Amino acid sequence: MEFRITVDVSQVAAKLNTTRELIETKLVEGVRLISASTHAFIVNKASELEGWKRDAFLGIGKFGKDAQRQSTNSPLVDSEPKYVRWIEISQGLWVVEIDEKAAWVEQGRESVSMATEQWLLKPGKVKHARDGSVFRSIPFTYGSTGQKGAKLTTPVNAAPAIQTMVKNVMESGRGVTMGAGISGKESKRLKETGSKGLIRDASGGIALGMVAKLNIEDPGTQYAGFHSRPRSAEDAAKSGLAPHGGIFFLKGAAVYQSKDDKGKVSRNTVVFRTVSSKHQAENRWQAPAVQPFNSIPAANDFAQKAVDDMIRSIGEEIRRTG
Repeated sequence: MEFRITVDVSQVAAKLNTTRELIETKLVEGVRLISASTHAFIVNKASELEGWKRDAFLGIGKFGKDAQRQSTNSPLVDSEPKYVRWIEISQGLWVVEIDEKAAWVEQGRESVSMATEQWLLKPGKVKHARDGSVFRSIPFTYGSTGQKGAKLTTPVNAAPAIQTMVKNVMESGRGVTMGAGISGKESKRLKETGSKGLIRDASGGIALGMVAKLNIEDPGTQYAGFHSRPRSAEDAAKSGLAPHGGIFFLKGAAVYQSKDDKGKVSRNTVVFRTVSSKHQAENRWQAPAVQPFNSIPAANDFAQKAVDDMIRSIGEEIRRTG
């Protein structure tokens, strides 16, 4: 999508009944300022987008690092938009452009399957089944201690209850199977006092990796938001996968402890779910449709009005000065 605004100095001079020499400098500088203001208009309009989508549109934070091809912790660098750009092509010619990486936000898109090599099934990350399909396991994080940033991947109405389920099981020690390398003493402490704090291995150090498996009772499908979408016999026939009435989000949950580059240890409850190329047939693992943001048409209207106002202002100044 492209819009072009051209200000012809000779035509404006004729319209204002003046000479080109009297207005050219003002027009060129005015258009330059309007082009910069149009860039700012789009950047400011991005505040209408929800947080992560705003970052993806502007190319800031982790999205900007990808565009910049470097990693930085500088707030000034990370907050500088990389996908919405103001460029001076030559004297008197400016362009405001949106990077193609942000086109899906600007132009919108239909709901699309993530069970493809363009999304979750990228080559090198998948395993191959005998029937020719590909698949991989995706980790979902439901609760965290020791660090901020736990990902809530359940529906909003169920997320707090899911976190409570994990917390209750871990603190009570009931329904918990300790991982390999966890000492009997630590297992006893867990059963007696719960797992407050990080879990330690047989040597007394902080255990890393999978430290416990959780057996959390399925609350039943009568409660909304705790299960995946059921797979009917009809859908199962289309995909070649087994039918089910909905999988409990915490089925197969395990507790992992990990250490980051700074040495901080976090504990997360993780559930691995399998995404397969077969899921395309039943519209699972769908990225939702995105409505067009349409900042460029809005910016074009903004710029055109600004140009009209500028020309009108220059004409009024000419009339005042005679």
